[in-house]
Amino acid sequence: MEDKLNILNISNPDVNNAAGIVPYTFHIEFLKKHNSFLFINYTNEKSQNLISYYSKYSVIRQIKDFFIKINRRIKKPKTRTDYYFFKLDKTKKNLNFNKFLIDYPKPDLIIVYFLNTFVSISDLKKLQLKTNAPIFLFLMDMENLTGGCHYSWECNGYESDCSDCPAFYNKKDQYLASNNLSHYVDTVKDMNITILAPSEQLYYQSTHSTIFKYKHIEKLLIGIDHNIFNKKNKRELRIKHDIPLDKFVILFGAVRTDEKRKGSKYLFEALEFLKSMIDTKNITVLQIGGQNTKDKILSEYDFKTKDFISSSQVLAEIYNVADVFVVPSIQDSGPMMINQSISCGTPVVAFKIGVTTDLINDGQTGYIADVYDSFSLAKGITKLFNLVREERDIISQNCIQIAQEKLNIHTQSEKIITLFLKDRL
Repeated sequence: MEDKLNILNISNPDVNNAAGIVPYTFHIEFLKKHNSFLFINYTNEKSQNLISYYSKYSVIRQIKDFFIKINRRIKKPKTRTDYYFFKLDKTKKNLNFNKFLIDYPKPDLIIVYFLNTFVSISDLKKLQLKTNAPIFLFLMDMENLTGGCHYSWECNGYESDCSDCPAFYNKKDQYLASNNLSHYVDTVKDMNITILAPSEQLYYQSTHSTIFKYKHIEKLLIGIDHNIFNKKNKRELRIKHDIPLDKFVILFGAVRTDEKRKGSKYLFEALEFLKSMIDTKNITVLQIGGQNTKDKILSEYDFKTKDFISSSQVLAEIYNVADVFVVPSIQDSGPMMINQSISCGTPVVAFKIGVTTDLINDGQTGYIADVYDSFSLAKGITKLFNLVREERDIISQNCIQIAQEKLNIHTQSEKIITLFLKDRL
């Protein structure tokens, strides 16, 4: 039996946030065999070895950060929102881990998920010098591959020097992206850091990035807790959630329909195309996410909506009431909801971005549509609609099988430990 490891997980979002589910799920799985700690920005959640920086440490720091944010707003160069360029200066140190290292065991392994404005690469290097622990950096998007943007769109500047960054309105500000990239390169060159890429797309981007192309890069899909996200009784759940029993249910998520990268307009266009392809009277469109889009959904459709769902158990139920989960995102590194839907046995129709090529096999676990092509999206939905019940059941079983093979949280966490032990030899 292997010795218990001290594992330090570091991430920015609250565990009750959709993005916070990923590190929390891994943390809980690690706890079954090891001493795992999850160090995050802030949370009110009380859980085993869950450490909130702001509640545990200095109130003075909170006040200081408040004034830093105000100052940044005053001086902040303007960036295009589509690039999600949140942190203009990634060269600064953010956190001091001295207090943590006094109160908790020295980590054997450090796993980092979402950095954002919480932790800097300089902080991580300093932490590594003090602990001598290898760092596994789990890429949740492109933030750590670029000079600052979370999504680069058609820009490949991260493969060189980010000197002509399209995220900035003013060319004189583009040096910020270049400085950030250069700082990352200088900082990580002598660090013991392994990149975990949760999709083939991120793996490709990592191997072509100036920052990490010479580092150890492994593809590791995001693990899902199959005790929560699994196949359930569709009929019982439709009754529970007031969803028609006899209709084909199209599920989609929309927190904000004006968020360009989420591609909501392509879904609405696809629903328009469906009018001439199938009998819309047999369709129920189910939306989750909080923003009511009924005015954008054609009146021909039966429409249901669910507010933002914070409970993983309830979210798993909603995947199960659906016949298809449609993801119209045109720029994404996941999304993780594809992993969750597949784990529940619900096929996915999505554009060819993010994790789609890893999990969606045309006609087997869903359909991949051509990016920006709403008609292609509609065709994928139609193909699933036209299947008889027995054929839909086969596709659902295919989803569950691929989820067990590629998305089991126990298997994925064990792979991380195996990588760590192999590197330690």
